[in-house]
Parts: sequence; structure tokens; C-alpha cells
Amino acid sequence: MLQNPMKNSTESPQSCSTEYDCIDETHSSPTTSLLPSKAGHENAIEKIGVNINLHQPNLSSSDGDCEYLVPTKAETILATETTKISVDKDFRIRSENIQMLKRGIASGNSAYVHLANYTRNAITIKVAVKILKPNCRKGDTLEEIKLLSSCKHENIVTFVGWMEPPEVVKFNDAMETSDEQMGIITEYMGGGDLHTYLINNENRPTINKIFAFTFQVFNAMIYLHDKGIIHRDLAARNCLLNENYEILKLNDFGISRETDTNGVYKQITLRKLPLCWLPLETLLDPSIFTRKGDIWAFGVLLWEMYQRGKQPYGAKDQFELKQLLTNGERLSKPEYCHEVL
Repeated sequence: MLQNPMKNSTESPQSCSTEYDCIDETHSSPTTSLLPSKAGHENAIEKIGVNINLHQPNLSSSDGDCEYLVPTKAETILATETTKISVDKDFRIRSENIQMLKRGIASGNSAYVHLANYTRNAITIKVAVKILKPNCRKGDTLEEIKLLSSCKHENIVTFVGWMEPPEVVKFNDAMETSDEQMGIITEYMGGGDLHTYLINNENRPTINKIFAFTFQVFNAMIYLHDKGIIHRDLAARNCLLNENYEILKLNDFGISRETDTNGVYKQITLRKLPLCWLPLETLLDPSIFTRKGDIWAFGVLLWEMYQRGKQPYGAKDQFELKQLLTNGERLSKPEYCHEVL
């Protein structure tokens, strides 16, 4: 039975040595690529191969043993809270329509995020351009595009489109070469990520604001689970805020996956996972994922909010964390959480 991650323990509030790591169990990796099917989600098993042509222009084409599926429906995408802008039916954005404004507004485990202007049909909006690092699997990127573009919810970051890395990019009217991988373009959230907001001593989130954030995450996760999607990386760092810190949206679907009809996703490739947000059953068997893992991570996210962004469990590696949870220990009561709660 899934345990509540808010029970008492004696862990240190110091930062973990790493947020993502590979769990010490290796699974064989097939050489074919097959994204989970839509109807019925027959067997949502991850099979990622190596795409020889990393810059293939058509995402729906196949390359050797690799076949990728992407959305093709033409529709109007809500790019910001107040602006609507149309996109091509395959969501592809031409590089000449993107003008980079600011480098590195964020950096994650697999990508850099830049601020840019996107112009189409005389309409210009600010967007976030997520450029995948060279070590990122293209299969993961295409899966992220597929899932994120299918989500239409007020508390999930809006997908605008994708672009291949051009040989030359325009950055503040300066031209420079680029050897990076493809990019994912989403709406720009001016308030940054929730973790950065929480650790800023100038911010003093009230109980009402924490409750507002909590219910927005809750609504987004209900929507995802109803669609048969598990996020697998729910944490404060992957929640974005608008400029006045009132609207929260889930972000980063890089390791999100569709489940089968039983609500299960089977992972057969070795990959880095957010250790401190994983339940004990996943630490013991990192090949099986269900909605319960997201529910556990939701509890850890609540702890983050009431502990002002401190790292869960302190500086423990996966072996120490596994032993701690096996012994029945859990996260201690957050410092800023009232006893009544």
C-alpha cells in the first residue's frame, strides 16, 4: 500500500548530491522504436532505438528501425493568457519566425531554455524555447512533443510548436551557428519555476497561496491521469508561475509516458530518474510505473512548498534512500506547515 510521504523522519534538510540518477537495475533495450499506441494503449512499453539522422526534417517519417508519431491536427493554440496565434498543422515552426532574446533563462537535466519572440501573421508573442542537449534521446523529445501537444488544460504549459536546429540562428539581431538538437517551443511563464520562487527569501507565500498552488497542480494531474498519462517528474522545479505568481502550470514532459489499459507503464531502458521524488516500490523495481508514483511525488511536492524549496531527504544517495523508506521512515513535518495541517 502506498504510504503517505509526510510521516516523520530524521533526514537532513541539506541539498541532495544529485536530483536525477539511474537506479541500479539494468533492463535490456530493444533496437526498435515504438511509441505507445493511442487506442487502447495496448502495451505501453518503452522501446527506444538510435535514430541515425538526428536532424530528419519530417517527424512523422521513419528512419531505419525507428518510427515516430507526432500530432497532425490543425488548430489554434493558446500561446499566452491573452493572445491567440495560429500554427501549422504539424506544429513545425520555421527558424526565421523565432528571434532569440535571452540565453539560459533556465537549464535542466536534458535541455537549456531560452527566451524568444515568435512572430506569425504580424503577431509577436514571447515564448520559451527548450533546446535539447546533445546527449538527449530524440525518441524522448518526440514523445514529449506528442504528449504535450495533446494536452489542453489551464494548468499545463501550452505547447506552441517545435523546430529543427538551423545552421544559423538569430540572437538579438546577431547571427551565429548552432549545433544543438531540435527545440520545443511553449508559452513563456514570466514568474519562473516554483522552486526558485520558494527559495527566494524575498517571497513569503501565505497558506492561501500554497493552497492555490496545490489545487492547480491537483487539477492538472487529474486531467493527465484521465488521459492515461503519468508525468513521472512532478516536482517544484517543473511547475511554472506567471508574472504575478498566481497561475501555476505543469511543465517538462520529457519522461512522461502513456499507460496501458491497467494504468501501468513498463520501462525497459536504463534512464536517469528523480530519485527523491520516487516511491519505494519504484526504487525497488524501476521497470514498473503507475499513477501511484505521481501521487507519491505530489506528496513530496507539498513538502517542498511547506519547506520553502529545500531538498527532500537531504544528501542521501539511492541506497540510503531505499533503506530509509524500507525502514518505514518518511519526510518530517515541514518547518512552515502548521500542526493542524
